[in-house]
Amino acid sequence: MNQDSADPTAPDIACGTCKASIEGDLASEPGIGQVTVDTATRRVRIIYDKEQTSPERLRARLSEIGYPPAP
Repeated sequence: MNQDSADPTAPDIACGTCKASIEGDLASEPGIGQVTVDTATRRVRIIYDKEQTSPERLRARLSEIGYPPAP
């Protein structure tokens, strides 16, 4: 696995349910190694395989599930 990480901030993250939803959804994406959501900072830490996905795709997926990342 050719690992990299992304740390987008999603202002709409507000609670534990948001955390569980994001972690569960992104973890099922191809190439995702680990997803950790910090509800206090609204930051999503994503460890991924650069050969299977990209930061742009991860940001798009966050938007698709209702948590658009800050620019």
